[in-house]
Amino acid sequence: MNGYSVEDDIAFHLNPRVGEGQVVMNCCMGGAWGDEEREDIPSPLADREPFEVKVVVKKNKFKV
Repeated sequence: MNGYSVEDDIAFHLNPRVGEGQVVMNCCMGGAWGDEEREDIPSPLADREPFEVKVVVKKNKFKV
């Protein structure tokens, strides 16, 4: 969900950080990153098993 250039806004950035045991979510608007939201990595991802990510786009937010 990233733009084509570094100046573009990023509506939703998802970064699974297996070494930290967390998934980090964020957005970048007007060149500034917002506050990170962090969640523990679900066990299928931690166990390196196949997994599915569902992203629901709402009017002013994303539901992951």
